[in-house]
Amino acid sequence: MKTIKLSLEYGCSPVWVYEDDCLVGTGLPSDLADVADLERLLLEMQTIFESGFVNTPTTFEDTPFSPEEKEALGTRLDRVLAILGEHAKDYRIINHIQL
Repeated sequence: MKTIKLSLEYGCSPVWVYEDDCLVGTGLPSDLADVADLERLLLEMQTIFESGFVNTPTTFEDTPFSPEEKEALGTRLDRVLAILGEHAKDYRIINHIQL
């Protein structure tokens, strides 16, 4: 079975694609690459997520999200899940993003 797992990790795509429980890649699968707004929403989520990190040559740490950032992430996540529910019928969708 094909699976899409959503997970926010620093420096990584929020989309992890598995087939038969084996990771086959990150990023949107080719059959979903042209779905309107999906790539943009995922990129915006990743940008918001990564803005919560301090990454310098001597420091790497995360900072708490503001209420506005949590709301922005949640709004985009809800939309991504709705789009995937409509267009990714051949995939099991697993959301590992906790806000």
